[in-house]
Order: sequence, then structure tokens, then C-alpha cells
Amino acid sequence: MLNTVPEPAPQDVVGWAEHNIRLPGSAKSERFDCSITPWLREPLERLGDDETRTITFVKPVQSGGSTLGEIALCFWASFFKGIVQNNWPNDPRAKSRWRERILPALEACAGVRWSGERYDRASCEGRLVSGTVKVQGVFLPEALDSDSVPYQVNEEIHAWKAGHLAKARNRQTAVWFAKAVDVSNAGNKGDQLENAFLSGSAQKWEVRCPGCGQFHVMRTRWEDNKQTLGGLRYDVTGCVRSDGTFDYAKLNSTIRFQMPCGFPIYDDPVPRRALSLAGKYSEGTASGIGHRSYTLEAVAVDYIPWVKLIEEKHLALRALRHGDIEPWRRYITERECGFFSDESRPFHARVTINPALKKNRDGLDKRAIRFWAADKQKGWRERGELSHYWLLIRDVMESCDSQLVYEGRIDTDSELIAVLDDHKCQRFAGGVDASWDTKSVLEICYRNGLNAFLATSSHKGFFTHRDRVKRFYSEGRALHLELNMPPRFNYAETDDGWMASREEPMVIDYNVAGMIANLFFLREHEGVVKSENPSGDFITWSVPGDVSDEYKLHSEAWERSTVKEAQSNEERQAFTKIRKDDHLLMCEGYVAMLMDIGGFVGARLAKLGIGREELSK
Repeated sequence: MLNTVPEPAPQDVVGWAEHNIRLPGSAKSERFDCSITPWLREPLERLGDDETRTITFVKPVQSGGSTLGEIALCFWASFFKGIVQNNWPNDPRAKSRWRERILPALEACAGVRWSGERYDRASCEGRLVSGTVKVQGVFLPEALDSDSVPYQVNEEIHAWKAGHLAKARNRQTAVWFAKAVDVSNAGNKGDQLENAFLSGSAQKWEVRCPGCGQFHVMRTRWEDNKQTLGGLRYDVTGCVRSDGTFDYAKLNSTIRFQMPCGFPIYDDPVPRRALSLAGKYSEGTASGIGHRSYTLEAVAVDYIPWVKLIEEKHLALRALRHGDIEPWRRYITERECGFFSDESRPFHARVTINPALKKNRDGLDKRAIRFWAADKQKGWRERGELSHYWLLIRDVMESCDSQLVYEGRIDTDSELIAVLDDHKCQRFAGGVDASWDTKSVLEICYRNGLNAFLATSSHKGFFTHRDRVKRFYSEGRALHLELNMPPRFNYAETDDGWMASREEPMVIDYNVAGMIANLFFLREHEGVVKSENPSGDFITWSVPGDVSDEYKLHSEAWERSTVKEAQSNEERQAFTKIRKDDHLLMCEGYVAMLMDIGGFVGARLAKLGIGREELSK
């Protein structure tokens, strides 16, 4: 009977694991050595304390995260009584892990006492003197409907069905002092795993900078406008091949991690190892006393070459350009250890913002015209929104160079007119998208002398003009004819017959893809020219640094992609909407369309020696 009583658990879990845990098949060491993965030390220590009930470890791949779960299983099986449950996304995954990793680890651990029964090592189940280790998939809800479970390891939660983590937690509510360990790569923004992480202490792995002596989080992504966060940097000069791929042997020598203070760390095993050994987790939030949660990025794992991370990122971006999002999703969740959302997608036509420039209603001196565009929205009841507009105003020079003057949300028709008048906008120099609530918007435009824009559903969508040139917009038709109303201004007799006044409101049909292509061409022009000819002349598309967050997000709602024609199998450029809210981007598109209609684009392209066909590339 005494054999059924486990020995007292040691307080030094890490020391116990280094003496007792064997990891058959491990690429690093078959004997557990915490100095190889020092970021596991604190989570392991929490296995043996008296305050922590849940440990959530959101980790990158190849960081030893599964070892944490295996040690927890062996530790509980050696010193505690009851069911030790190990949950995986599905049964096939559970069976393979039991066979390849979990059973060998349990058998190699001296502290685990088997029952000695004939079938004490059944499929996905180990019968011990003090309890049972059960490994299972949680794909079916009933897998989590069982007796109370005092000890639980939950793996790969990013792949679990929604709500199943809560069901797993419910199995422990009746236990006086249950323990649970969650081990997973990151998943989607707002999912059950992120909620679990944020409900814990949310501690991040930090390293001591050799330059300033302060502790910093190592993040993979470098952002020019967030240099104080640090990140992985490299130089591509001379490393790009003619086909657009990279020579990583050359690139490797330029790679360095720049600390937030500016101190560089190069991809040398000695300094990188020193960073890991001196690392620690941040203090975290006070709300996580009984729930500790931890995370780190792959860039902090000293045995993962940085060039490998960069190569994986480039491959993922290449796949994304061809419409395959999964490699990018894996890179974000498995390497940057971030929770994925639409905002995680890079934008290959990212708008360039000038931080030294501020929005000013005076705009550009000697401008040729001030174009404007508004996008009406019906509002969403679930958001507590009424109908409203998004408005954008941009000054344009004769040279086609332009600068943003105003952008923002407008709540009423009268406010829209007031802002236009306040900014001295000519009514005919802009328009309102009438794709939603068309009749009402057309009436508003007619009464106030505003043009209206209507998207076409045509698969080609280009409209032949009197000069027999196909463009992505129509020549326009008088709005008063659409409403069977008299014109607002008198018609004038010309050699071509009776013509409407320049100020007469018009309806302009447009093709969305053509409009987006035109916008991308204009706002990317400077970057494209500079990349090919740094001294070349280019069209400027200026965006002040104080634009709203909505403008930034809307501006990245579409991305360029590549599709194959069904019959010819030839690739062509396409555009994909990746975010729901794109209203200010559409307004920029309408303005860019008006710049083309007004002849500004064609005139500048002629001076630059660029043909119209360049817009479709």
C-alpha cells in the first residue's frame, strides 16, 4: 500500500529534470539541459510553486516548447496522484506524439512507477501506480467531458476548435489545486489562445544589451518608424539576383540585430549564447499571479540562424504575392510568435508617409486644382453607427505632383458641404461614391452640385471614349438626366452640339481594379523610379505624417496579387481586398481618377516618356 504513495515533489524542478529527464531522439541533447533552452527555466520553476495554477507558453517552433510539456507530464506522473491528461488537436496527432515522444520520455524517467499490469502501456494511455497518463485529441467535444483532471498539458491550442480550451479548463474546477500547462505556437488574433495568454502575466523574454546594459525584448521585425523597439536588420545591396531572388551567402554577412539603444549584435554563436544565458522574463501583469504566461520570438533562440528566418520570410512573401497566404501566416505565428490578423499581412504598395509634413488647409502654393472625394457608408447597427461619409481632399499641381490636405469621417450631409466650403473646394472638382443607397446619394449630389461615382460589375470595365481610347472610367453622363430633372446650369452651344456646363453634376462609372491600378501607379511612382534610377524624375504623392490611424489602415486594404488565366495559364496582375474598411483608400482612388480625367497624369507621363500601358503592369 505504501508503494501507491508518491515521494514528496522536489522544489527544484529544473534540477530534478536535468537529472531525470531523457529526451530520446532530441536533436540538441538526449539529456535535458536547461542551459540550452534557458527560456524554459521560469515556466518549469512554476510547476513546483504553490501559487501558479496555469502556465501558458506561446512559443516559436524549434524553441524546445514541447519539452516543457513532456517534463510536466513526467514530473506529475512521478510525484502526484490522479489523472494526468495530455490534450492535442486530434487523435492522429495524439497517437504520433505518444509513440514518438511521450511514451519514450515516460519510460526513460526513473521517477515514473508503472502499475506492472499486463497492459500498463496501452495506446495513448499509461497506467501508473499513482494514476493514469492519458493522451488524446480534443477534436470531438466529448473528449473533454470526463471526470475531474488535476493535471493537464494542452498542446497546439492554435489548432483547437473554438471553445475547447474552456471545456478543458472546466475539467479542473472541482480540483482543490489543479495545474495546467498550455504549450502552443501563436494562433489568430482574438482566439482562445490569445485570450489565455493575455489573461495571464503576459511576460516576454528579455536579454541584457551589451551596449547599454538594459534588458530588451528581442523582436524579429525591424520598422524604420519604430527604431526604439529594435529588430533584425540586413542590407540587400549587391545581394539581389537578376530574377529578384537573393544571394543569401552575401546577405548573411550583413545581418545584425539592432538593440533599441542602437547597439548591433551579429549572428555569432558566442555573443548570441551569452544573451540567452543572461536572459530573463519581464515582470508581467499583476493580474497573472495564479496564471503565468510567457512568450519569445525565434530571433531570440540563439541556435536558430538569422539568415534562415529572413529566407523563410522572403519565401512567405513570394507565396503571398501569388495569393497563397498560409506561408505568411506560419511565419508570423511560428517565427515572430504573433497572433495573426488582417493587419499582419504586409502591403506591397504601402503608402509612404512624410513625418516632416503636416496637414494644412492652405495646401500647396500655386496648385492647379483641389480635388476631393467622399465615400458614403450606411453604418452598422452592431457598431452603434449611423450613416456617414469618409472625406478626402488633395491638392494637385500642373506637374501631377500632389499633397493630401484633409482626411476624416463626416457624419452628416450638411457637415460634408460645410467642410468642402471651409476648404474652398469647388463642387465640380470632386464627387461622392453612390454605389450604396444610390438614389438617395444621387439626389444629394444633384441638390448640392456634386458629381457621383458608380462602380461597374463589368468583367472588363473599360469604357471607350470619343477618342477611341479605353480607360477604366466612363466619359460621364449628366446627373439630371438620371433623375429626370432639369439641369442645374444652362447648356452651351458648341461645334459638337449642345454641351453641359463644366459645373453640371455628372455620373462617372468606373472599374474598381482599373482605379486601384491607377492609384498604386501614382503613389508608388517615386519608390519605383528611385529603385531603378535614383536620379530619375518622378511623380510625388505626398502624405503628411499626422494622418489618422484610419487612413493608414484603409490605405493597406488592397494588395497587388498575381492570377493565372484559366485558358492560357498566363499570369496577370490583379488586386485583392484584404481588409473590410477601405474607404479612404477608395477616396484616394477617386481623386487619382479625377487627376487622370483632368489630363494631369497623361501630361506628366508624356514629359517622363512613359506610355499609358505602364499603368497596367
